[in-house]
Amino acid sequence: MRRSRARSFMWGLVGLLGCLQPPPASAGVCSEDCRPVIIRLPDTVGKTCYQFTATMAGSSKEVIERSRQALKETIEEFRHLQPAGEGWMGQLETTAIKPAPNPYVRSSVTRDLVLGNFPSKEAYTVCWSGLVSPVVCTSGAKVCRKTTTARPSKID
Repeated sequence: MRRSRARSFMWGLVGLLGCLQPPPASAGVCSEDCRPVIIRLPDTVGKTCYQFTATMAGSSKEVIERSRQALKETIEEFRHLQPAGEGWMGQLETTAIKPAPNPYVRSSVTRDLVLGNFPSKEAYTVCWSGLVSPVVCTSGAKVCRKTTTARPSKID
C-alpha cells in the first residue's frame, strides 16, 4: 500500500510537470521497487525526445539487468499512454545516455561510492553502494520520435 502511494505521488508530480499523464491505477510501471524519471528534452529539428531513467536496488549484479528491465517497462508504458497519432507507437530512436544516480535514501552519490558504469546499446547503467541495499543502479536512455510535419499543399 505504501509503495503504491509513493508511485502515485511520483506519477502525479511527473504529470504536473507536463511530461506525462499519470497512468491508470492498475498500470504496472516499474514493477517492484523502482524509481522512474521521465524528462522532456528540448525539441530538435524533426524530433521530440525524452530522457528516461529507472533506479533499482538489490544485493548482486542482477540489479543491473533489473534496472534495465525497469527502464524498458517505463518506456513501453509511456508509449502506450501517448495519444494515438503522435508517432510514439512507430519505430523510435533509442540511445543510451549516462544517467545521474538517483538514490533512494541519500541526497547524492559521491564518486567513492560508485561501483561502476555499464554501458550497452540501449541503456547506460551506473551502480553504487547503497545505504540500505548493497547495490543500487540507475539506467538511462534517450528516446526520440520523428515529429510529423504537414507537407504544404501543391500550388498550381
